[in-house]
This record gives sequence, structure tokens and C-alpha cells, in this order.
Amino acid sequence: MVALGSTLAGAGAALAIGLVADDAQLWQAADLAGGTGPTGVQLGLAVATGDFDGDGEVDLAIGDPEAEVGGQARAGAVYVAYGSPNGLGAPGSEVWTQDSTGLQNLAELDDEFGFALASGNFNGDAYDDLAIGIPGETINGNASAGAVAILFGSASGLSDAGNDFLHYDRGLVSGVTAPGDRYGHALAAGRFNDDAYADLAIGVPQRTASGVSNGGNVQVFFGTD
Repeated sequence: MVALGSTLAGAGAALAIGLVADDAQLWQAADLAGGTGPTGVQLGLAVATGDFDGDGEVDLAIGDPEAEVGGQARAGAVYVAYGSPNGLGAPGSEVWTQDSTGLQNLAELDDEFGFALASGNFNGDAYDDLAIGIPGETINGNASAGAVAILFGSASGLSDAGNDFLHYDRGLVSGVTAPGDRYGHALAAGRFNDDAYADLAIGVPQRTASGVSNGGNVQVFFGTD
């Protein structure tokens, strides 16, 4: 077993285990992004895999939705450790928050960026992309209405170029935002039809549906170039 960094009470961790225990890796926030990432307590609440840089090795995204960012409690963060022929490596790992350069919106109190994660090749290029649930996001004054950020892969890994931000009250999203919807509370990616693109299902568990409070719904978006 390879343990990286010290154990912090309640700090959370992500454990990558091979076929034998001696090949296991334990990741904590202090091990990633040179230890410069935000401080959180739920690292590993969500994880997702994908080849974000198209090198043929699987990379790992790790959600830390209660990370404090810029003094904002529970704003949330996502760490990415890139794969190599020798396994996941801390060198080159990175941390994403809503305060990252080029991302839409800002890190705010209780956003919970990284609460859910899903990976798939949504635009049919050579790289996997990452969907990030932000169920606590305030939209148009509606607390916890929720949103989903999309980061697209590239030869250098996940990039802010062309990043997307899905939520109710936005053109391609059907529906009007309401407080407490928690859009993006759960995510799943897969090829739901027989084309070359991955598709994305977004859980909205506290949405009023068919007159039922907290009845919930799921929105499905189909990938395209």
C-alpha cells in the first residue's frame, strides 16, 4: 500500500486500488496540485474517470464539494490526477474551482461544485470531457437552484476553452429555475443513442414535477459536435 501525505480527520481521500493491495494509492488534497488546492472535508464524495488528454491512459477526477474557495465555505473544487504507464501521478495534477480562469460564474457560499461528476466524449473529438454538478448554485436569485459545468478535454488535458454552464432559465435547458431544485445533484454519461457522441443525464431530485413537491426529474442532453 502506498500512502501519500498525512491523514487528516474528516479531510476525505480517494483510494485507487489495483488487483493487489500492494499497488493501492491513497490520494488526499495535500498530494494533488502541489498541495496548493483549497481546504475541504469531503474529497472523494464523487469520482469519475476518462482520458481527458487523449494519451490512452485513464485519468481520475475527484470531487471535493465542501472545499473552501476564496473564503467561501462549501464552494467546492475538483482535482484531476492524470494517468501514466505507471499509474496516476501527482505531477501535472490540477485543481478546478469556479474561480479558475475562464470558467463561467464564481465560487460562492454553498455552491458544492464537484458534488457529482460524469465523464464522456460529448463532442466526438479525441478527448473525454467532464461534467461537474453544482447543485447548491444560486441562479437568478434562486438558492440551490443548481447548475452543471462542462469542461472539454484537449491534448493538454481539461481546458476552460468553450466550457459550458447548464441550468434552468438558459436557452437550451427546458424549464424555469426555482429555489431548491438542486439541478446537477446526480450525473451519468453514456451513449443513449447509436451515434458517436456521449450523452448526459442530469438529476434534479427536488424539482416540483407534475404538481408533486420534490417529485424530481431527469434531463437528458444528447452529445453533438
